Amino acid sequence: MKYLIIFALGISLSACQKKDSDGYDQNKLTLNISKPSEAQTFAKGDTVFISANATYNTQLHGYTLYLMDTTNNTVFMNLEAHLHDSHFAIDTFWVNTLESSRALQLAITIEVDHDGNEKTESVHFLTTN
Repeated sequence: MKYLIIFALGISLSACQKKDSDGYDQNKLTLNISKPSEAQTFAKGDTVFISANATYNTQLHGYTLYLMDTTNNTVFMNLEAHLHDSHFAIDTFWVNTLESSRALQLAITIEVDHDGNEKTESVHFLTTN
């Protein structure tokens, strides 16, 4: 049993090892948020479709997505994904159920590795009631 636990721990740790010995190159990482558009307006009941693509020359670690009010930092949506791929798409949605008009920010942070290397892109949009 002891050897099984040690083996399982070794497998899980090796799954997150860095695959690129050359180090992080910010210029090779692309993150493109295609939806929603900057300054787009959504009425109450509208669905806000969220689409983004990330690519890099080696495996990425994952991403974090936040949708928050820019005036008081209230978080309306928070998604995290642990991935190991050199490219991936983010496709999700959020339905505007807010009772008042708000200025919102969608921020996506791509986690490159366990060394804290990351890239963040964001878009701002409005909700109306």
